[in-house]
Amino acid sequence: MALNRDPGFIPVVWATGVVKLGGVLLLLCLIRSRSSCTKIRRWLSFICISAGIFMILCGVGNFITISLAAINVLDFDLDTYAIKWRLLFWEPFWVIGGSFYVLAGFSKK
Repeated sequence: MALNRDPGFIPVVWATGVVKLGGVLLLLCLIRSRSSCTKIRRWLSFICISAGIFMILCGVGNFITISLAAINVLDFDLDTYAIKWRLLFWEPFWVIGGSFYVLAGFSKK
């Protein structure tokens, strides 16, 4: 969709960029939280752990479905280059990133 320059897809790309920046702000707030604000720190930790678990589940789920598409169990319109790119980089990136979010959340509790 990005290659076709679909005008309806551009807001989706911008929205995902804003969500990703929100994740960075979440981690920065977690780093900057002071010990005197335990309630805020607990909420930030909870949100960080929840986001990390979601990222891990999303990465693992996509890895499984794309792996099934690679062995022709599922019928996706993905070329070999896209399958390799997603299986070797993109989905592991989400799993590792989610793991770091969970670790960051537990380190501030």
